[in-house]
Amino acid sequence: MGYQFYFATERGRAGYEKYRREFAKLIWKLASPRWQFDDATFERSAAAFDNPDHVAIAIQSYRWRLGLAEGESKYEALEGKLIQTPNIGVPTITMEGDANGAPHPEPSTYARKFTGSYEHRTIKRGIGHNLPQEAPQAALDAGHQVVATARNPDQLKGLAERYGSRVRIASLDVINEAEGVAAVRLAVQEFGRLDVLINNAGYGDTRPFEQVPSAAFRGLVETCFFGVVNLTRAALPVMRLQRSGHIIQISSLGGRTAFPGNAAYFAAKWAVGGFTEGVALETAHLGIKITALEPWRHANQLGPASTRLEGDLAAGLRGLRRCHRKKHGALLGQRDRRSCPSRARHSANRRGRTFRPRRWLALIRLIHPLGPLSGDPSPAALRRPNLACG
Repeated sequence: MGYQFYFATERGRAGYEKYRREFAKLIWKLASPRWQFDDATFERSAAAFDNPDHVAIAIQSYRWRLGLAEGESKYEALEGKLIQTPNIGVPTITMEGDANGAPHPEPSTYARKFTGSYEHRTIKRGIGHNLPQEAPQAALDAGHQVVATARNPDQLKGLAERYGSRVRIASLDVINEAEGVAAVRLAVQEFGRLDVLINNAGYGDTRPFEQVPSAAFRGLVETCFFGVVNLTRAALPVMRLQRSGHIIQISSLGGRTAFPGNAAYFAAKWAVGGFTEGVALETAHLGIKITALEPWRHANQLGPASTRLEGDLAAGLRGLRRCHRKKHGALLGQRDRRSCPSRARHSANRRGRTFRPRRWLALIRLIHPLGPLSGDPSPAALRRPNLACG
């Protein structure tokens, strides 16, 4: 798209700084032309654009794609492996919306890369690029049975109304061990087994460590790390009896690296990675897979980040950011597809075992997918012929 070239200029950077929301909304409409989202839905994801480093990250990313900016050399070895496009042997289902307006390859071009059990599904009814947000019910449409949980289960009533007996709704706060055990028990009682557990609860607190009260620090770690521990502990006895199952911990690239301003969050995510690897080694022989997904960036519903920077601590944090930029030769928080791809830690299935997930326990929050990361003064300019070069 033309805006990628526009962002190669300083005028493009300044334009996105000023019109980031207008441009983001335009991209949503172009990528998902049949999605009738309302302002409230957009604003929940658009809050991520208020991050003080957002514009710098977006511009750096797009310039790297055009070969105009450098990535981080410490990840070149990993990138070299990914460039070889190794085969993927774990059982996989890929999904694509039937009205995806963003550039994307045909499924036939990558299907051969999946050497394990594989199936591609096209999600119909006008679903665009934002598939998880436009069609969160896709797993149910695929025939799975789901126990969907949230601290406020009222927000999930629509799933129950639509899918009836194939979904169960439960109240769950992940820091409450008893509620975790009850959610797992509900899945077994209603559907006979538990094939997949998704641990997806979390939030961030962006401010210098010295400004984070002990209670706030502990509270974040309780949710982001001990919530994972609690639900994994609840699910493992069931999966051990089944001799199969898959536990997926939604972690973050913050479980691999860190930068100033979110120490509690990174501490929790690093703990999730170590916990996952340790338990995976203990359970692999039982046919149980445990995976920590450590994605790059995406818009989500982590809630408004705290950006209360006060006095010399504010100056200190900005100083640390400058040091980070100088040391790594990149803007704070900048991660590109070459230097920091998504990572996954996992254990292997027991040899010869076919894993076909059917009963799912989905925890807490629906992730909003990658939001548009680019903008332009006067979004209408994208429709002008002189910019239609992407």
